[in-house]
Amino acid sequence: MIALENISKSYRKNIFGNQRTDIVKDVTFNIQKGETLGLIGASGCGKTTLAKIATRLMKPTTGQIEFDGNDITAVSETEMRKMRQQIQIMFQNPESALNPRIKIYDSIAEIMRIHKIHKKNTADEKRKVKELIDIVGLQEEHLLRYPGELSGGQVQRAVLARVLSVEPKFIVADEPTSMLDVSVQAQILKILKDAQKEYQFACLFISHNIGVVKAVSDRIAIMNEGMILEEGEVNSIIDAPKTEFGKALMDNYYADFYVELDRVAN
Repeated sequence: MIALENISKSYRKNIFGNQRTDIVKDVTFNIQKGETLGLIGASGCGKTTLAKIATRLMKPTTGQIEFDGNDITAVSETEMRKMRQQIQIMFQNPESALNPRIKIYDSIAEIMRIHKIHKKNTADEKRKVKELIDIVGLQEEHLLRYPGELSGGQVQRAVLARVLSVEPKFIVADEPTSMLDVSVQAQILKILKDAQKEYQFACLFISHNIGVVKAVSDRIAIMNEGMILEEGEVNSIIDAPKTEFGKALMDNYYADFYVELDRVAN
């Protein structure tokens, strides 16, 4: 469904442009229909930049992006707007994704109106919104509220409903649960996985939390300093990483896990 080949992104370090810094370096991966690739790495390693490139919110300096069999690396912004229905992204802070002056119903329905899926306030639009809030676990009363009147978990559910409203083929989830309580995280992750089973979208799930990535991913890629160091099946990467950086990540993961077990036990 989505394939990135030899993707790099660099920026000028000075006004003369004779020095550049690489944020993403020669990244290659692909994600199939109905599959989730988990991307883990420390803050500042280039994960969000890669997310923006994968969704073509940002153009790569070099490399190729192929989506659903089409090269979208250098298509115009006008052409990309036509494709936005099929490529969606969830960011870390759900509140920033919704207009605080628009009620939840219109926030969910707005994207369907933009892509001319349903006309405003028609029976079909209302039926679709009702179907979506049932999927993400919101109540009809939430539709009449503003984002500021909902909890963080409820807002993220509304964001997910909005994303699913256009039935995308590819979703990037960039740290979508990092600002939520653990119990709410688990609920959002289950909703995301259940929705993927129904809609069969490809998903790039980005997080620094290995436990969260393990819960939702089919494969895992480890990123550091702009590069993909290793990629493979979930258990093989977590149980037997091949790189020193990967081993250090997993050592910290298991150390934190056993500390939490000890805390709960006592």
